[in-house]
Amino acid sequence: MKWLDLTYSDFYIPYDENQKVIRGYWLSTLGINLEELPDCFQKPFYYYESSQEQKGTLKSQKVSLSEIVGTSHTDYGGMKIIESYMRLKRAPSYIKDGRVTRSKYFYQLKRPAHEQVAPVTLSRLDNGKYYIDSNGNHRIVFYQLMMLSEISTTYPLANAEDYNLRTFDNIKKRYWLNAMVKSV
Repeated sequence: MKWLDLTYSDFYIPYDENQKVIRGYWLSTLGINLEELPDCFQKPFYYYESSQEQKGTLKSQKVSLSEIVGTSHTDYGGMKIIESYMRLKRAPSYIKDGRVTRSKYFYQLKRPAHEQVAPVTLSRLDNGKYYIDSNGNHRIVFYQLMMLSEISTTYPLANAEDYNLRTFDNIKKRYWLNAMVKSV
């Protein structure tokens, strides 16, 4: 699939081609060929009901990025990760301001959660995976695309339709973050 083939619909923020160019530019800085997007960008990013109403405590925890599989935000969940990226409201301004780089994310997201200005908030699923449950949608979607881009540029066979993200542990182990995890 080509970047230009992706469409933008059913979303309430004004959208123009300039936004698409800025988003495409950011992908190209990650080494992505916009004429042939990696198949791993089709990875599902699931929607889950929020657990914010349930009683529980938040605990700082180290979480592997590959274990975060979705969100409770209806604007970003229940679609492919590349579609979630296209819907990130403030993505163009973050990209233009230079706020979305691997080095910044590796530094900021790996700091202890209590030292972060607005730590990512996750809820844990019964299968041991996690989903974003209030704060951190932009950061996690950007971070996921950084990881998937590195996998696809390092291992061209990852672009085959039958890719398996359970492999590539040498890359995935570097993509983790400290987050606040809700235990119910």
